Amino acid sequence: CSTLICSSRLCGLVIPVLATTATLPPALKTFPTEPPPPAVNLTSSPVSFAAAANFITPIGYQTNLMVYGPGGYKFADYMKIGGPLALIYMVVTVTILSLIYFVW
Repeated sequence: CSTLICSSRLCGLVIPVLATTATLPPALKTFPTEPPPPAVNLTSSPVSFAAAANFITPIGYQTNLMVYGPGGYKFADYMKIGGPLALIYMVVTVTILSLIYFVW
């Protein structure tokens, strides 16, 4: 689950959210793994959550880009605030999705 979120975040830094969520789950199923690849619903939820919550760059999400110029923000401002926020979001998302899929 955390691998999916990390790869979604990396893709989300350079391509839009919709492109990440559309292309990443099928691509991840082709990676060679020891156990069989997870079902589509197990890969689509972490990818969707991670791609929609890209706080690290102004390019990753359209609202970040809208406030970038008028707010007078610098690229480093997104890293300072978005980096820790993205880590917190990842830990919470992995925990909740793990509870939903594997415990309940």
